[in-house]
Amino acid sequence: MSAKTLLRSFSISPKIYNLNQRMHNKSFIVDGRVSITGGRNIANEYYGFDREFNFRDRDVLMMGGEARSVQNSFEQFWYSPYSVPVSELVKLRDDIKVHLDVEALKQYACNPEDFYPSVRERINQVPEFYQRLKQQKQLLWLDKVEYLSDFPGKNTDTKGWYGSGHTTDKIRKLIREAQHSVVIHTPYLVTKSRTKKLYKQLIERGVKVSILTNSLASTDNIEAFSGYHRDRERLLNIGIELYEFRPDAAIREQVMMEEIMAEEPEMPVFSLHSKSIVIDDKIAIIGTHNLDPRSDNLNTEAITIIESEDVAKKLKSYMQEEMQPRNAWRISHDFNPDDESSLFKRLRMRLRKLIPKSIL
Repeated sequence: MSAKTLLRSFSISPKIYNLNQRMHNKSFIVDGRVSITGGRNIANEYYGFDREFNFRDRDVLMMGGEARSVQNSFEQFWYSPYSVPVSELVKLRDDIKVHLDVEALKQYACNPEDFYPSVRERINQVPEFYQRLKQQKQLLWLDKVEYLSDFPGKNTDTKGWYGSGHTTDKIRKLIREAQHSVVIHTPYLVTKSRTKKLYKQLIERGVKVSILTNSLASTDNIEAFSGYHRDRERLLNIGIELYEFRPDAAIREQVMMEEIMAEEPEMPVFSLHSKSIVIDDKIAIIGTHNLDPRSDNLNTEAITIIESEDVAKKLKSYMQEEMQPRNAWRISHDFNPDDESSLFKRLRMRLRKLIPKSIL
């Protein structure tokens, strides 16, 4: 994205419904030819740099082809009536002058405490890294790739809280057509009757459904966890293989900077933030869509659908690694890890059950 994206935001409508809307899309685009999209926001905790709390996330890199679709989606939002200059939302006094101190930024970036030499080294090695990926055949040229985004102002005019969206409808369709397996990673798992019915139908015809979501100990969203907590037993009864991410997941050691791990007496909490689905070992979905009503009806979301056995199997192997005992707990009728959280957090979660699931 260009620097221009920092100067715009979405306006807030007085309607309660619109107060809950947000643009949840994430995309990084270079020259309309290369794009990175997935679940990751831009903050230290999404790159393993935070010393207290970090997210496990996932992206997809696209070059050519569908990268243009990502650019087109960006422009839809950029030129939308819902997008307004920040100057219309924040009024500065006439005597305040906005000045960018380039030298101060340079000094900050040159300080090893702010910008580790190993990070700079990785940046310098990017050309060699992509050459290595190419040699290892990790960069795949594919025909069946689709980038799909909801439109700005999703469900604003008519359907409100229950209007669904392009990304939601596509995900449901693909899952409904599964023949033998569905593997899902979602930070927030808040299921409606319709969703539980879909999973039940799949399992009754022999489709294995496995889902990894956050535990109470790892989640950053107690409200969403309270919605999942209400249905956890029902999901098990349906026959879903259910896993919850550990806050001390071993995989964090692959993400965290070595310097930070050496400096900190305790490792930070890790939370699942990736949104990924693999269907029948041949369809991979990577995007921003959580499996909850907010992503279904309120947020604008974006997903990349890749029809490739190579990609799907590789993605599934990553997802299954994150479901291993060193990274996640297997949930059963006899076991859940809620007690790994403090009593205060458990009480807060139970109080959140007063919130209707439809807005979680």
